[in-house]
Amino acid sequence: MREIDLNLQFSASYRSRLVLDADYSPFCDKYWHKNDKVIIFEGRGHTLSKVYESDLPEINTIRTQTLNIVLRKCKSPVGIEAAHYIPDFSNTQNIADGPLTTARLALMAINDLYHIYDIYSDFVIFVNDLFMLTDKLRIDLNTINRYRESLFYPYRVPYELLCLLYEQKQTIDYKVYLTTEKNMAGKFSNHIKNRKYKDKYRFEKDVNKNIWYVITEEGDRIPVIEQDKPDCVAANAALLRYFNWENPRKLKRKYKTGIFYFPLCSIENVLNGHRVAHTIYNMDILCYYIFITTKCY
Repeated sequence: MREIDLNLQFSASYRSRLVLDADYSPFCDKYWHKNDKVIIFEGRGHTLSKVYESDLPEINTIRTQTLNIVLRKCKSPVGIEAAHYIPDFSNTQNIADGPLTTARLALMAINDLYHIYDIYSDFVIFVNDLFMLTDKLRIDLNTINRYRESLFYPYRVPYELLCLLYEQKQTIDYKVYLTTEKNMAGKFSNHIKNRKYKDKYRFEKDVNKNIWYVITEEGDRIPVIEQDKPDCVAANAALLRYFNWENPRKLKRKYKTGIFYFPLCSIENVLNGHRVAHTIYNMDILCYYIFITTKCY
């Protein structure tokens, strides 16, 4: 997880349109096929409770519900994840409406936490780069990895998102951090590299399918590593761990409250990530998961 300098992002070298593959189109095989709505879960320890569900209201109503249900219970410091999106290799400045909607809601929460409760919070961009669906006849994995390297070093915040973040920065001093699903999934894999062989109560392997499972306190088996690759659940578990982890180099604060904005299609993976995190890590964080919009691309 690294901090983003918003002023630097406006320089010419960062604002250039980067085209890695003109024929690429962002895609994910997960999609919310039901009506668009907003669903809020509260996570206290292992317990997850649905605290709000409604057909999609207009954005100010969502802001009010978030204030009434979530923000009044927040403990400082607060980390807020939003703008979860799949990068577009045909134009790295592109970002879909859904992620921008979650960014606007997150910035409203940052504003309300500061002005109503005198709480400073940070904004975390969690990029969906773990499984980038490609035409294997046209693009191989090594090429995708080169694209990923070009995308993140240096990382260019999509311009519409950057403008939202920068405008808020003019009135409230807050920090913006970047991390990715692939990075977090790799962290998770390293965390359990040896433990999964020793802790027979928490880990189980299906040898025939080559899948590692985490066994939760409730006895549920949740897959986290499939075909030797950590999955989205693993990435979400590691993200929660980093929210609640005291960085020894003081790059960020240890959050007592985490607010996470995700698309509805990710409900299962995100909530399972919460369960896995509280099973294998020593967690002390109040969590709110706000699911809104149907997809992240």
